[in-house]
Amino acid sequence: MYNKIIYTSLSIFDGETGNFIGTARFELPTESEKKLLDLLNYGKIPSVFVILDASVYAPAKTYFPPEPSKKYKRRGVMNIVAEDEYSGTPTPFEIRFTYDVVVRGKLSSELLYFDSLEMSNINIISIQQVRF
Repeated sequence: MYNKIIYTSLSIFDGETGNFIGTARFELPTESEKKLLDLLNYGKIPSVFVILDASVYAPAKTYFPPEPSKKYKRRGVMNIVAEDEYSGTPTPFEIRFTYDVVVRGKLSSELLYFDSLEMSNINIISIQQVRF
């Protein structure tokens, strides 16, 4: 059982074309961390998932910022490190999924930063523990 998420990043792809958009680092509010742990521990797919303070880095040259309140189809590869509840051992995972995303929260003049993003219509393609 995993009880804590200690690292997150998301590689983002356009849901229609499959073109790479960029990679983002973000924070998980408590409720979203719980939903991600429920996904890892029980296979329970969240209906809605919120991330905060998302910063896109290494964007594609074709990147354009999403408009607020407009829904976009996306594909994503989320990399996380979860902590084992009993041993404290960190374990890396890769989650591949499709989703819709809407920009929420305050807008910033920084085109690569988003205060809040809401994911919905989540479809999990695969969850794999990363091993070498």
